[in-house]
Formats: sequence, C-alpha cells, structure tokens
Amino acid sequence: MAQAGLEGSARIGDGAVVGSRAGIMGEVQPGAHMWGTPAVEGKAWLRSVSLTRRLPEIVKRIRALEKRLARDDEADENDAD
Repeated sequence: MAQAGLEGSARIGDGAVVGSRAGIMGEVQPGAHMWGTPAVEGKAWLRSVSLTRRLPEIVKRIRALEKRLARDDEADENDAD
C-alpha cells in the first residue's frame, strides 16, 4: 500500500500526481508530479536522486582539484621568491 503525508492545509490540484511517501506541505498545482519528502516537482526530484548516486565520485574529483590548486598555489609562491 502506498501512502503520502499531507499537511492539514495542503491542497492537491486536479490531475496532480503525488508519489508514495511524499510529504506535501502546501499547494500542488494541477497536473504537477510531486515526489520525495519534502515533496518537490518530479524532474527536480529525479535530478537530485541522480546527483546523490554520483556524490562519491564528485567528492573524489573535488578533492583532487583542491590538491591540484594547492600545488599550483605553492608553485606560484615559490616562483615569486
């Protein structure tokens, strides 16, 4: 059984789709697709899920770039001397 949580004053527009376990805390426009908790528009939710899966690789890339920048800064300081 699928269920969603609705705040007391939440309103769902005609033809809107609310995903299971979504947390609705306001107004959902007619025809909108809402997912997640708190609920967000469907395309935004899919992007966030995709990015979440990629976070470990993104963190590795950021750390590598930070190390590279630190080496570049150190080289620039040595060149200035």
